[in-house]
Amino acid sequence: MARVSRRLVAYSTIGTLLGVVVTLFAIRLAGHADGAALGHPVYLPLLYPYSILMFLIPGSVAFALILALCACQFPIYGLILGDAAATSHKRLAWTAMWVGLIHSTAVAVYGLIAHFS
Repeated sequence: MARVSRRLVAYSTIGTLLGVVVTLFAIRLAGHADGAALGHPVYLPLLYPYSILMFLIPGSVAFALILALCACQFPIYGLILGDAAATSHKRLAWTAMWVGLIHSTAVAVYGLIAHFS
């Protein structure tokens, strides 16, 4: 059995906790906590493109699953980036680039779908 280093556990835990904090601010910004009254409709697809894309699937998935994805998205980002940070700064930079690229691609796909539908 492989031994997990303390550094990996610490960085992954810190990344996940930072992801939870970011989620709290992102949910507030997107207006999920107070309905759409305080949020702005532009922020929702920018922050949660995967959840918005799931709404567009015919016979859409359960709403609770979509909310769970919203709640878990940024902690998962934090876990991935924390794991990369425990290894090296170069790996962290590459991982951050790929996470940003995948997230941006999802936002662009939603934008194209919204524009042409």
